[in-house]
Amino acid sequence: MASKSRTIGYVIVGLAAVGLLGFGTGGLSTGGRTIGSVGDIEITRTEYVNALQQTIARAEQQFGTPISFPQALSFELDLIARNQLISQTALEAEAQARGLSVGDDRIRDVILAQPAFQLTPGEFDRERYRFELRRQGLSEADYEDGLRLDRARTLLQAAVSTGIPETDVYGEIIAGYLGQTRDVMWVTLTEDDLADPLPAPSEEDLTAWYEANADALTEPERKRITYAWISPGMLADEVELDEESLRDLYESRIDQFIQPERRLVERLVFPDMASAEAASQSILSGEAQFETVVEDRGITLSDIDLGDVALEDLGAAGEAVFATEPGNVTAPINTDLGPALFRMNAVLDGQEITFDDARPDLREELAISRARRMIEDSRDTIDDLLVGGATLEDVAAETDMILGQIDYDEGVTEDIASYQAFREAAAILTEDDFPEPIETEDGGLFAIRLDETVAPRLPDIEEVMPQVTEGWRREALLEALEARAETVAQALEAGEDTALDGLTVDSQMAQARQGFLDGTPPAMIPTIFETAPGNTAILPAEDTVIVLRVDAINEAATDDEETAAQIDALASQGAQAISDDILTYFTQYVVTNADRSINEAAVTSVHSDFSANAR
Repeated sequence: MASKSRTIGYVIVGLAAVGLLGFGTGGLSTGGRTIGSVGDIEITRTEYVNALQQTIARAEQQFGTPISFPQALSFELDLIARNQLISQTALEAEAQARGLSVGDDRIRDVILAQPAFQLTPGEFDRERYRFELRRQGLSEADYEDGLRLDRARTLLQAAVSTGIPETDVYGEIIAGYLGQTRDVMWVTLTEDDLADPLPAPSEEDLTAWYEANADALTEPERKRITYAWISPGMLADEVELDEESLRDLYESRIDQFIQPERRLVERLVFPDMASAEAASQSILSGEAQFETVVEDRGITLSDIDLGDVALEDLGAAGEAVFATEPGNVTAPINTDLGPALFRMNAVLDGQEITFDDARPDLREELAISRARRMIEDSRDTIDDLLVGGATLEDVAAETDMILGQIDYDEGVTEDIASYQAFREAAAILTEDDFPEPIETEDGGLFAIRLDETVAPRLPDIEEVMPQVTEGWRREALLEALEARAETVAQALEAGEDTALDGLTVDSQMAQARQGFLDGTPPAMIPTIFETAPGNTAILPAEDTVIVLRVDAINEAATDDEETAAQIDALASQGAQAISDDILTYFTQYVVTNADRSINEAAVTSVHSDFSANAR
């Protein structure tokens, strides 16, 4: 059986993949050098390790977070890596069977060009070549055979996927579809447009609505939870603070309370005074804008933005900049970085918040901080009480914690349920759980107990009468508006535009398929393009109903340069999509018909190595 290695791909990209999970191929246990084969070509352990590492690295980049190996298995990243190897190997076996190959000269050129095998750019080093291959567990023959197979596979893929003609008709059809527009008019009917006001609902009306919407009104299953809770805000008013502590806090934050007058400034530095003066003259004469001068230097405004600065922050340029009117540019000024132009964009007044003015906020901040420490100091006492068998009622009686009860489900977010920590704890709480102190996001503590699970319940109609009344009214309003809309639509289709008298009419010429109409629901544009010319459509939208009429279809222009370019791009995209599909189907056919096998024991061995080395 022939042996080859797709490790070449990873060597070529700089040999970086091997260390992704903290170990290289030298750290793998023995147990066979292959994990399977396709035809006469083996898939080695090293190839599978590298493929796994690459697949995990791509997933980590996509998710933006590290992925443990158990997580990788749960995401089936191992299956993705194996399928990729099997597909590549099957194509290589197919290329080999068809006699596709590349010459020795081409292989030599590829090897000589790899930076991984060069001591200095452009200088191939044979010893480095041998060393890097040994580090990967490869012989020169293995590597070169694998490289030859890899290039043969590329030739096969190119032969299958290239040569697809661009389909101009496809481009024309899609461009025509995308470029079509509609002339449309519409009216938005509201309650004010009804001939008669809505009647008051009868008791029978409300009862019927209540019964029809029983599912929506039914309260979900809830957990009845008793809690003992303390938060810094509960203790803040009781915290005693001395004047000296408040003044010390004020002085430590003095930069926040007393700020000098500042300016929003941009600084453009030049290599010499002559170029700075030339730029200054062009701005003063109106020949150039400051933004243009910045762009001509190959930089952006964000690159020269100093933000808000005080007089002393600007050094020798301070007086000139502070004397400049907003929007103006100074004359060239010598700075430590060289001659520079400064643009002053805005004046920020200084501020001085006295200690007396800041005192309430300072007291609240310091009180909350000390309350957090008090709660933290009480944690051991609370924990000891609970461990000693005290109930939540006992703990509330002996500490500053308050006792409460809540019927909780995931839709409840008031009071203690506003804390994420409480919601997470309540979601997994069972009757067997022992109460323990849990910290909230603001430094508070709570402990909880599940008293019972409350079954789903349909409240009596009196309990939900406001919801029932509002629900009935909403449905009655939409029903009345839709009836009015039907009358308007029928009149419009009959050409009786007098039906629009007294209504606010909106219209849009040449409405694009990719556009939008401000103040209309998302379904407005699709509805317009689904409606035939001269026809109307009715579109309910919350407490309004829209009646629209399409007056004309405007075909896309096909003789301008922009449309011609779009047709060419769409034709190219269509050809590329067909090419990709052909290659996909060809690969599936080759894999399906290939003689392939996977050694599950060897795969498990590789996974064990990953798990062991990841710890």
